[in-house]
Amino acid sequence: MNPFALLANAAIGRPVAFQTSGYNAATNGRRMLNVASSTRGVSSLALSDGPMLTGRARKAVMDNPLAAIAVTGFISEVIGTGIRPHFRHSALAKRRKLEQEFGLWAVQSSAARRIGADGKPDSLQDFWGQQQLVCRNVVEAGESFARFRYRLAPDLSPTGLRVPLQIDLIEPEQLAFWRMSGEMAQPTNLIRAGIEFNQIHERVAYHFYREHPGDSSIWPNSFEVVRVPSGDVLHVMEYIRGNQIRGITALAPVLVQMADLDDFTDATRYRQ
Repeated sequence: MNPFALLANAAIGRPVAFQTSGYNAATNGRRMLNVASSTRGVSSLALSDGPMLTGRARKAVMDNPLAAIAVTGFISEVIGTGIRPHFRHSALAKRRKLEQEFGLWAVQSSAARRIGADGKPDSLQDFWGQQQLVCRNVVEAGESFARFRYRLAPDLSPTGLRVPLQIDLIEPEQLAFWRMSGEMAQPTNLIRAGIEFNQIHERVAYHFYREHPGDSSIWPNSFEVVRVPSGDVLHVMEYIRGNQIRGITALAPVLVQMADLDDFTDATRYRQ
């Protein structure tokens, strides 16, 4: 407003309507001066902060009873005793056959196996337990990976598999965050955070450590990176923004508060 008009309005006692910059949350006054902001993309946040967030979320679930109960409760609500398929084949006999075969496969779905008392390999987890593990990783680490392991015909008879397919669960720490390149499988492909994209931004492969990098003392070849075609991999995560390529733990907003609460509880207990 014109300064002379302001003086004139003040002289005659007329109220003045001052213009603001728009939203109060966008101002830099006393109340908002110390409020942080961020314009970074979600993928940039996941690449720079993801490993630290995942590590702290894992530690919180290990030590903090509130975090452990929250994760367990979430799994119970989402998975329960297992998400079961409902076959809709029009023929009743074939529908029942599908249900029977799926039930036989579900107990041997895991690629993590042992040699049983009869000398035959047997899965250490069933399909329902794998669902719980996937859900746990999505909550704790923001994402989870499952690799399809197709079995050959000679593998079926000694294992008792009815379907030549098993599922190998891969923790998100096994996808190499540091792998960024444009000259791997093909010169035109780009690799971002261990995921390989073609020219039209389709996922064509994932670059995993052969074993969990935290188990390097157990598996000497844990730091070897292998390329797995994207058609053999399921990437399970909760999308919070459109262009997201890696997951972010759901515990990220409460990690600071849980750490403060732990410190307060410890100090109170020591004082008593």
